[in-house]
Amino acid sequence: QIRKLTKRMIRHSNLSPEPGCSTDLTPSQLKVILTAINPSSPSNCFKEERMRVRNYVLILLALETFARRSELVLLETTDLDLGFQPTVTIKKPSAVSQLKRRDGASMKTRGRVIPISLDLASALRYYIDHIRDDFLVPKRPTTALFLSARDGRRIAAMTFNHILKKVAQIPEIKQLGTRI
Repeated sequence: QIRKLTKRMIRHSNLSPEPGCSTDLTPSQLKVILTAINPSSPSNCFKEERMRVRNYVLILLALETFARRSELVLLETTDLDLGFQPTVTIKKPSAVSQLKRRDGASMKTRGRVIPISLDLASALRYYIDHIRDDFLVPKRPTTALFLSARDGRRIAAMTFNHILKKVAQIPEIKQLGTRI
């Protein structure tokens, strides 16, 4: 009986509250968010310049491509074409990378090519040319686009959640009263 009660208590404690309905962000709300997370903004909540730029580019890419977070973290530098008509290629993961994923989210990914704006291409080019190398760890090369500050490896999808939670706490964004 104690084991049953313990299991039931654990199951009950793990229940989350009902999720609120998602709503589209208005252009004015998007402008507030992008202004607040701009790397040169004094209200940006990230201390290091490299983190500010990486997170800004990551959020810009998410907003413009509507890619899922697991698709964003699986992007490689070779998936970008930043030429005259810039695009991002989201590839269907290989069988090996699907087996490595703990949550199996990559199983939902379908390959596609997404056109992006010249502004986003410029931000990505700046990130790759000037910032990304600061995340690399010697003797551990990687082609992942977004790298962890801790170990120089690919960031996890949960890292993106942590970034969004921290961004949501910026006073200007908190005043919007909307879920990002």
